[in-house]
Formats: sequence, structure tokens, C-alpha cells
Amino acid sequence: MGKGQGTAKGGEARHDGGLGEAAASVEAALRKFDELVAALKRAPLESRKHIERAARTLQDAAENQEACGAALAALATALGEARQRNEESARALAARATEIQARAVEHDELTAGLRAIAQRASALNADVKDLAHADASTLRAKIEEILRSLDGIATASDELRRRAHAAALEDVAREADALHQTLAAAKKKLAQLAPS
Repeated sequence: MGKGQGTAKGGEARHDGGLGEAAASVEAALRKFDELVAALKRAPLESRKHIERAARTLQDAAENQEACGAALAALATALGEARQRNEESARALAARATEIQARAVEHDELTAGLRAIAQRASALNADVKDLAHADASTLRAKIEEILRSLDGIATASDELRRRAHAAALEDVAREADALHQTLAAAKKKLAQLAPS
């Protein structure tokens, strides 16, 4: 694992400021270099002692210049890593956006299907109410016709429930299951009304 990188919850990569640390190192090295150069420019050269002291400061500045180069190289590496991380995150973001859009479309399609099934079931209410006015000779036929319609609607709701479960869209699956149970109860009650 590279410097400045750890592991976040869920196994995702977590970066602990590698870019910031590199930038701070560059700033510190440059600041030190500027101080040495400024001191060297101010240093008197009026005696052997002054000259030797200035020579030591010059050597320190030269060494610090090398440290600046190393810090700048490390910053360039950190910038490259940051660019790579950004590109990887952008690709992951785009992939997730596509997945979210696909799931939204799938959810909307299943919800629309469930709504259509529920509307078909509601449309049968008028037929059920009309049974109160049916004469004995047509009652059985009307009930059987409604039961056949309920069978078709129940089959459709069960199929939609299975599709929702397979898609792991549990809210739609629960609604479809509740509708299926309601239809089953309605069928049972309606069958009891049919004359023997």
C-alpha cells in the first residue's frame, strides 16, 4: 500500500493526505532555501572567517536545493497519483450513475405494471356490484366470468411479484404480494356466492 493511503470502512481505499504532505514538504524546502539564499546575500565577506562562514552557508544552500528538487519530484508523483485517483473515481461515478438510471427505469416499469394490474382489479368492482341485480339464471355465469378475470389478474400479479423479487426491488414485491393476497381472498369470497 502506497504512502498516505489506508483502508476505509468497507474495504475502499482511503488517502491520508499524500498530496498535501508532498506540497507541504515542497513549501518547507523552498522556505528553507529562500532563507539560506537571503542569509548568503546579507553575509559580509570582509574576513577569512566571514568568507568561510559564507562558504558553509553556500554549501547548505546547495544541499537544500537538492532537497527542493527531491520534494518537487515527490509532489509531481503525488499529483500523478491524484490525477489517477480522480480518473478512477470519475469512471466509478459514471458506472454507478448508469446503474442507478437502469434501476430507476426497472423500478418504474414494474411499478407501472403493478398499477395497471391494480386498475384491472378495481375495474371488476363494478361487475361484482352488478351481481346484486343478476337473476338466478345468470348469476353463476357472471360469477364464473369474474373468477376467470380474477385468475388472470392474480397470475399477472404473481408474475410481477416474482420479477420484482428477482430484481431485488422488495418494495414493489411487497405491494405485488399484498395485491395477490387480496385477489386470492376476493376469489374465495366470490366463489362462495356461486349457486351450487
